[in-house]
Amino acid sequence: MDGCPACGARTLPALHRSPHQCRSVLSSGRVIARGLYRATCLACGYGYQVPQPTAEDTAAIYADGYTLGAEAGVEAGRARLVRDLLRDALGGRRPGRILEIGSGRGHLLAELGATYPDARVEGIEPATALAREARERGVIVCEGGLEARADRARAAGERFGAIVAVNVMEHMFDPVGSHALVAALLEPNGVFLSITPDGERAGIELLFADHVSSFTAASLSHVAGRAGLSLVSSVALDGDLSEFRASCMRLRTCTPNAACSADRPTTDAAAVARDRAAFLGRIGDAVALERPFFVFGAGEAADLLAGYAPDIVAAAEAFVVDAPTRSAVHGRPLVALETIPPRSRLLLCVHARSVDSVARRLSESGHLVAPPPWRA
Repeated sequence: MDGCPACGARTLPALHRSPHQCRSVLSSGRVIARGLYRATCLACGYGYQVPQPTAEDTAAIYADGYTLGAEAGVEAGRARLVRDLLRDALGGRRPGRILEIGSGRGHLLAELGATYPDARVEGIEPATALAREARERGVIVCEGGLEARADRARAAGERFGAIVAVNVMEHMFDPVGSHALVAALLEPNGVFLSITPDGERAGIELLFADHVSSFTAASLSHVAGRAGLSLVSSVALDGDLSEFRASCMRLRTCTPNAACSADRPTTDAAAVARDRAAFLGRIGDAVALERPFFVFGAGEAADLLAGYAPDIVAAAEAFVVDAPTRSAVHGRPLVALETIPPRSRLLLCVHARSVDSVARRLSESGHLVAPPPWRA
């Protein structure tokens, strides 16, 4: 064992079973023929896959067909929230150069360009289709990865006053190395804002095979320190960014020692490991539903259900939404809620933040609602 990829500890990690032996789901919704086995470091709470993905695995994931799971409207709304978080992190300073890592469809770049019109705002995006869509929006996006951009910046003597990554660093199979590349791109007083799923609590981010890192506050502090950065703050977000964590980092100005790490955030790694094991175990367990039943929802959560519990999808009468825009999903009919019989059994399959409100609405209309497997 080489040690935890985040903190380097050689303590034996907690191992978690895969929700399905031979299937897993990408955040784009695509199913791949590989089980998803995870481990948790019992020293810092960092979560990672075992075995860790290879560079070839990563290249296959982000081939031309890769897309974002989030709808464009959701991405645009989040872009405004992230813009405000970056503005707060900068504390009134106006950087001359801003880089977004993993710029997707370019919504955040457009927001940052409007907010900082005097800055050069650019992005990098490894997925060909997404980079093309972003350029059509009129923003500057180079297709490729972080390492290639760092090499070009090093050759040209370029540095950035602000770097932002939204739902990106959890995709990097070398957490310390990828953060070190960020450090190489930052100006001395620059700010790196990273938005990642909140690894302090188990959630559906653990079900995506392209999420190879699950960061706790403690593991981020270790990663930052080993990469030449200092973790200034790491806070759990709420509202439309609930289940995510915003972490602000700067270049480290001291040699790592006991004094530098005195204020390092702590994480109850054993508790995190137990929560992850329980969560992943629930997904792998069968959901007992009396037939006939319907599945309510046809988005990201439905993709996960189809990937990890195909037998449940096959047994359902149909997927149900309020206003369908297509006729089928995952090989099953997609119908309007108003067309199904009264007091139907509904397996709820929506985002975690919507479960309670949607369950209440459907129950009040007379339907019999079962929670999603991850809320059982």
